[in-house]
Amino acid sequence: MHFRPIISNSAKKYSVSVGIPTKNRKEKIVNCLKALKNQTFKDFNVIIVDGSEDDETKKICLEHSNSMDIIYIKHLEPGLSKARKVIAENCQSEILLYIDDDVYLLKDCISKLFGCYKNLRNRDNCILSGQIKYFGNLTAPFKMTAQGSGLSASVADADYFIGALMFIPKAIYKNVPWNGRFVSWGFEEVFYFLMCKRHGVKLLWINSLMGIHDSEEHENRLVIGTETNRVYTMLYKHIFVEPSIRNLLILESAGFLRNLIINSIAYVFSPKKLLFFIFPYVHSWAKGHLWFLKDLSILKS
Repeated sequence: MHFRPIISNSAKKYSVSVGIPTKNRKEKIVNCLKALKNQTFKDFNVIIVDGSEDDETKKICLEHSNSMDIIYIKHLEPGLSKARKVIAENCQSEILLYIDDDVYLLKDCISKLFGCYKNLRNRDNCILSGQIKYFGNLTAPFKMTAQGSGLSASVADADYFIGALMFIPKAIYKNVPWNGRFVSWGFEEVFYFLMCKRHGVKLLWINSLMGIHDSEEHENRLVIGTETNRVYTMLYKHIFVEPSIRNLLILESAGFLRNLIINSIAYVFSPKKLLFFIFPYVHSWAKGHLWFLKDLSILKS
Protein backbone atom coordinates (compact mmCIF):
# COMPACT_ATOMS: atom_id res chain seq x y z
CA MET A 1 0.00 0.00 0.00
CA HIS A 2 1.35 3.40 -1.01
CA PHE A 3 0.33 6.53 0.84
CA ARG A 4 1.33 10.05 -0.21
CA PRO A 5 0.26 12.57 2.45
CA ILE A 6 1.01 15.61 0.26
CA ILE A 7 -0.69 14.93 -3.05
CA SER A 8 0.00 18.41 -4.45
CA ASN A 9 3.79 17.97 -4.18
CA SER A 10 4.03 14.28 -5.12
CA ALA A 11 5.15 15.10 -8.69
CA LYS A 12 7.92 17.46 -7.59
CA LYS A 13 11.48 16.42 -8.37
CA TYR A 14 13.78 16.54 -5.36
CA SER A 15 17.56 16.52 -5.27
CA VAL A 16 17.58 14.11 -2.33
CA SER A 17 15.22 11.48 -0.96
CA VAL A 18 15.69 10.25 2.61
CA GLY A 19 14.79 6.56 2.83
CA ILE A 20 13.84 5.14 6.23
CA PRO A 21 12.88 1.51 6.85
CA THR A 22 11.00 1.07 10.14
CA LYS A 23 8.96 -1.47 12.07
CA ASN A 24 7.06 -1.08 15.35
CA ARG A 25 9.21 1.86 16.50
CA LYS A 26 6.88 4.84 16.52
CA GLU A 27 8.80 6.64 19.28
CA LYS A 28 12.02 6.50 17.27
CA ILE A 29 10.48 7.54 13.96
CA VAL A 30 8.98 10.63 15.63
CA ASN A 31 12.43 11.83 16.75
CA CYS A 32 13.93 10.89 13.38
CA LEU A 33 11.37 13.03 11.52
CA LYS A 34 11.81 15.94 13.93
CA ALA A 35 15.53 15.97 13.13
CA LEU A 36 14.76 15.94 9.40
CA LYS A 37 12.36 18.83 9.83
CA ASN A 38 15.22 20.93 11.25
CA GLN A 39 17.59 20.34 8.32
CA THR A 40 19.10 23.48 6.77
CA PHE A 41 18.92 21.73 3.38
CA LYS A 42 15.26 21.66 2.27
CA ASP A 43 15.31 20.12 -1.21
CA PHE A 44 14.39 16.62 -0.10
CA ASN A 45 11.43 14.34 0.46
CA VAL A 46 11.10 11.32 2.74
CA ILE A 47 10.30 7.72 1.80
CA ILE A 48 9.19 5.58 4.75
CA VAL A 49 8.78 1.81 4.34
CA ASP A 50 6.80 0.53 7.31
CA GLY A 51 6.77 -3.12 8.38
CA SER A 52 4.42 -2.51 11.32
CA GLU A 53 1.08 -4.29 11.38
CA ASP A 54 -0.66 -1.33 13.05
CA ASP A 55 -1.14 2.18 11.62
CA GLU A 56 0.74 4.17 14.27
CA THR A 57 3.64 5.03 11.95
CA LYS A 58 1.19 6.05 9.22
CA LYS A 59 -0.49 8.46 11.66
CA ILE A 60 2.89 9.97 12.54
CA CYS A 61 3.62 10.51 8.85
CA LEU A 62 0.31 12.33 8.48
CA GLU A 63 1.16 14.58 11.42
CA HIS A 64 4.48 15.58 9.78
CA SER A 65 3.10 15.88 6.24
CA ASN A 66 2.60 19.64 6.57
CA SER A 67 6.33 20.24 6.98
CA MET A 68 7.73 17.51 4.68
CA ASP A 69 6.72 15.63 1.56
CA ILE A 70 6.43 12.05 2.79
CA ILE A 71 5.84 8.94 0.73
CA TYR A 72 4.53 6.23 3.04
CA ILE A 73 4.69 2.57 1.98
CA LYS A 74 3.31 -0.35 3.97
CA HIS A 75 5.53 -3.38 3.38
CA LEU A 76 5.08 -6.41 5.63
CA GLU A 77 7.64 -8.76 4.09
CA PRO A 78 10.47 -9.39 6.60
CA GLY A 79 14.00 -8.21 5.96
CA LEU A 80 15.81 -4.88 6.07
CA SER A 81 17.30 -5.50 2.62
CA LYS A 82 13.82 -5.90 1.11
CA ALA A 83 12.65 -2.68 2.74
CA ARG A 84 15.64 -0.79 1.35
CA LYS A 85 15.02 -2.29 -2.07
CA VAL A 86 11.42 -1.00 -1.97
CA ILE A 87 12.74 2.45 -1.05
CA ALA A 88 15.09 2.43 -4.06
CA GLU A 89 12.29 1.30 -6.40
CA ASN A 90 10.14 4.24 -5.29
CA CYS A 91 12.87 6.88 -5.37
CA GLN A 92 13.36 9.25 -8.32
CA SER A 93 15.74 11.78 -6.77
CA GLU A 94 19.31 12.48 -7.80
CA ILE A 95 20.49 11.08 -4.44
CA LEU A 96 19.07 8.52 -2.02
CA LEU A 97 20.11 8.98 1.60
CA TYR A 98 19.43 5.83 3.60
CA ILE A 99 19.18 6.35 7.36
CA ASP A 100 17.94 4.15 10.19
CA ASP A 101 14.85 5.15 12.13
CA ASP A 102 16.92 5.49 15.31
CA VAL A 103 19.44 7.94 13.81
CA TYR A 104 18.88 11.64 14.35
CA LEU A 105 20.69 13.81 11.81
CA LEU A 106 22.39 17.03 12.87
CA LYS A 107 20.80 20.03 11.15
CA ASP A 108 23.60 20.49 8.59
CA CYS A 109 24.00 16.78 7.72
CA ILE A 110 22.23 16.69 4.33
CA SER A 111 23.72 20.05 3.39
CA LYS A 112 27.26 18.78 4.05
CA LEU A 113 26.73 15.51 2.20
CA PHE A 114 25.14 17.18 -0.82
CA GLY A 115 27.85 19.85 -0.94
CA CYS A 116 30.62 17.24 -0.86
CA TYR A 117 28.82 15.20 -3.52
CA LYS A 118 28.51 18.17 -5.87
CA ASN A 119 32.25 18.89 -5.59
CA LEU A 120 33.24 15.38 -6.70
CA ARG A 121 34.45 14.83 -10.27
CA ASN A 122 33.15 11.29 -10.68
CA ARG A 123 30.27 11.73 -8.27
CA ASP A 124 27.89 9.23 -9.88
CA ASN A 125 30.32 6.48 -8.92
CA CYS A 126 30.70 7.30 -5.21
CA ILE A 127 28.90 6.42 -1.99
CA LEU A 128 29.35 8.91 0.85
CA SER A 129 29.01 8.46 4.58
CA GLY A 130 30.02 10.30 7.73
CA GLN A 131 30.56 9.80 11.41
CA ILE A 132 27.73 8.92 13.74
CA LYS A 133 27.90 8.97 17.51
CA TYR A 134 27.01 5.33 18.10
CA PHE A 135 26.45 4.30 21.74
CA GLY A 136 29.03 6.81 22.93
CA ASN A 137 31.59 6.03 20.22
CA LEU A 138 32.24 7.54 16.82
CA THR A 139 31.83 5.25 13.83
CA ALA A 140 34.69 4.61 11.39
CA PRO A 141 35.37 2.87 8.05
CA PHE A 142 35.75 -0.91 8.38
CA LYS A 143 37.68 -3.68 6.65
CA MET A 144 36.46 -7.28 6.79
CA THR A 145 38.96 -9.88 7.97
CA ALA A 146 39.24 -13.29 6.36
CA GLN A 147 37.21 -14.75 9.25
CA GLY A 148 34.42 -12.23 8.81
CA SER A 149 34.89 -9.77 11.67
CA GLY A 150 35.21 -6.05 11.05
CA LEU A 151 38.25 -3.94 11.96
CA SER A 152 38.69 -0.18 11.69
CA ALA A 153 40.54 0.73 8.51
CA SER A 154 41.70 3.66 6.43
CA VAL A 155 39.17 5.09 4.00
CA ALA A 156 41.16 3.85 0.99
CA ASP A 157 41.09 0.28 2.33
CA ALA A 158 37.53 0.22 3.70
CA ASP A 159 34.98 -2.42 2.75
CA TYR A 160 32.03 -0.64 4.32
CA PHE A 161 30.78 2.11 6.62
CA ILE A 162 28.00 1.85 9.16
CA GLY A 163 24.80 1.36 7.18
CA ALA A 164 22.80 3.88 9.23
CA LEU A 165 23.96 6.74 6.97
CA MET A 166 24.47 6.06 3.23
CA PHE A 167 24.40 8.79 0.55
CA ILE A 168 23.94 6.97 -2.78
CA PRO A 169 23.63 8.50 -6.30
CA LYS A 170 20.80 7.42 -8.60
CA ALA A 171 23.16 5.65 -11.00
CA ILE A 172 24.07 3.27 -8.17
CA TYR A 173 20.84 2.79 -6.22
CA LYS A 174 18.90 2.03 -9.41
CA ASN A 175 21.44 -0.51 -10.71
CA VAL A 176 22.72 -2.27 -7.57
CA PRO A 177 19.88 -4.16 -5.84
CA TRP A 178 19.76 -5.18 -2.19
CA ASN A 179 19.95 -8.91 -1.50
CA GLY A 180 16.45 -10.08 -0.65
CA ARG A 181 17.73 -13.32 0.88
CA PHE A 182 19.03 -11.45 3.91
CA VAL A 183 15.93 -11.68 6.08
CA SER A 184 17.82 -12.04 9.37
CA TRP A 185 19.44 -8.91 10.79
CA GLY A 186 23.13 -8.44 10.03
CA PHE A 187 25.60 -8.02 7.14
CA GLU A 188 23.07 -6.47 4.72
CA GLU A 189 25.08 -3.29 4.37
CA VAL A 190 28.40 -5.13 4.22
CA PHE A 191 27.24 -7.21 1.28
CA TYR A 192 25.78 -4.15 -0.48
CA PHE A 193 28.99 -2.14 -0.12
CA LEU A 194 31.08 -5.09 -1.30
CA MET A 195 28.86 -5.50 -4.35
CA CYS A 196 29.23 -1.79 -5.15
CA LYS A 197 32.97 -2.02 -4.59
CA ARG A 198 33.24 -4.92 -7.03
CA HIS A 199 31.67 -2.73 -9.71
CA GLY A 200 34.19 0.05 -9.18
CA VAL A 201 32.19 2.25 -6.81
CA LYS A 202 34.32 4.35 -4.42
CA LEU A 203 33.43 4.61 -0.74
CA LEU A 204 34.06 8.12 0.54
CA TRP A 205 34.17 9.14 4.17
CA ILE A 206 33.47 12.58 5.61
CA ASN A 207 35.25 12.82 8.95
CA SER A 208 32.82 15.08 10.80
CA LEU A 209 29.95 14.20 13.13
CA MET A 210 26.70 14.05 11.17
CA GLY A 211 24.22 12.22 13.33
CA ILE A 212 23.42 10.72 16.71
CA HIS A 213 22.34 7.13 17.13
CA ASP A 214 19.62 6.49 19.67
CA SER A 215 21.23 5.68 23.01
CA GLU A 216 18.83 2.86 23.83
CA GLU A 217 20.74 -0.38 24.28
CA HIS A 218 20.22 -2.96 21.56
CA GLU A 219 19.83 -6.64 22.13
CA ASN A 220 22.54 -8.79 20.56
CA ARG A 221 20.88 -10.31 17.51
CA LEU A 222 24.09 -11.27 15.74
CA VAL A 223 23.63 -14.97 16.38
CA ILE A 224 22.36 -17.95 14.39
CA GLY A 225 20.33 -16.21 11.66
CA THR A 226 23.13 -13.74 10.99
CA GLU A 227 25.65 -16.52 10.47
CA THR A 228 24.03 -17.44 7.17
CA ASN A 229 24.37 -13.84 5.95
CA ARG A 230 27.95 -13.61 7.21
CA VAL A 231 29.09 -16.78 5.41
CA TYR A 232 27.33 -15.73 2.19
CA THR A 233 28.94 -12.28 2.36
CA MET A 234 32.45 -13.54 3.02
CA LEU A 235 32.26 -16.11 0.22
CA TYR A 236 31.26 -13.27 -2.11
CA LYS A 237 34.18 -11.14 -0.97
CA HIS A 238 36.89 -13.83 -1.26
CA ILE A 239 35.63 -15.10 -4.63
CA PHE A 240 34.46 -11.96 -6.46
CA VAL A 241 35.63 -8.76 -4.75
CA GLU A 242 39.13 -9.59 -3.54
CA PRO A 243 39.74 -13.14 -4.84
CA SER A 244 42.01 -15.07 -2.46
CA ILE A 245 42.27 -18.84 -2.10
CA ARG A 246 44.21 -18.31 1.15
CA ASN A 247 41.49 -16.16 2.72
CA LEU A 248 38.80 -18.50 1.47
CA LEU A 249 40.52 -21.42 3.20
CA ILE A 250 40.84 -19.36 6.39
CA LEU A 251 37.13 -18.63 6.24
CA GLU A 252 36.30 -22.30 5.75
CA SER A 253 38.45 -23.49 8.65
CA ALA A 254 39.55 -20.88 11.18
CA GLY A 255 36.49 -18.74 10.47
CA PHE A 256 34.10 -21.61 11.15
CA LEU A 257 35.80 -22.59 14.42
CA ARG A 258 36.32 -19.02 15.60
CA ASN A 259 32.68 -18.05 15.31
CA LEU A 260 31.46 -21.36 16.66
CA ILE A 261 33.61 -20.99 19.76
CA ILE A 262 32.80 -17.31 20.33
CA ASN A 263 29.06 -17.95 20.10
CA SER A 264 29.24 -21.14 22.19
CA ILE A 265 30.89 -19.46 25.19
CA ALA A 266 27.50 -18.22 26.46
CA TYR A 267 26.30 -21.83 26.75
CA VAL A 268 29.49 -23.52 27.94
CA PHE A 269 28.08 -24.19 31.42
CA SER A 270 24.81 -25.51 30.06
CA PRO A 271 25.57 -28.64 27.99
CA LYS A 272 21.95 -29.08 26.86
CA LYS A 273 21.69 -25.51 25.56
CA LEU A 274 25.14 -25.81 23.99
CA LEU A 275 24.07 -28.92 22.08
CA PHE A 276 20.94 -27.22 20.79
CA PHE A 277 23.02 -24.20 19.76
CA ILE A 278 25.66 -26.12 17.80
CA PHE A 279 23.20 -27.84 15.46
CA PRO A 280 21.50 -24.57 14.33
CA TYR A 281 24.92 -22.93 13.97
CA VAL A 282 26.17 -25.68 11.64
CA HIS A 283 22.88 -25.55 9.77
CA SER A 284 23.22 -21.77 9.29
CA TRP A 285 26.79 -22.18 8.06
CA ALA A 286 25.67 -24.82 5.56
CA LYS A 287 22.70 -22.71 4.46
CA GLY A 288 24.98 -19.76 3.71
CA HIS A 289 26.99 -21.95 1.35
CA LEU A 290 23.83 -23.37 -0.25
CA TRP A 291 22.37 -19.93 -0.86
CA PHE A 292 25.64 -18.78 -2.37
CA LEU A 293 25.83 -21.75 -4.74
CA LYS A 294 22.21 -21.24 -5.80
CA ASP A 295 22.89 -17.57 -6.55
CA LEU A 296 26.27 -18.13 -8.16
CA SER A 297 25.12 -17.51 -11.74
CA ILE A 298 23.43 -14.26 -10.66
CA LEU A 299 26.39 -13.11 -8.60
CA LYS A 300 28.79 -13.71 -11.50
CA SER A 301 26.94 -11.07 -13.52
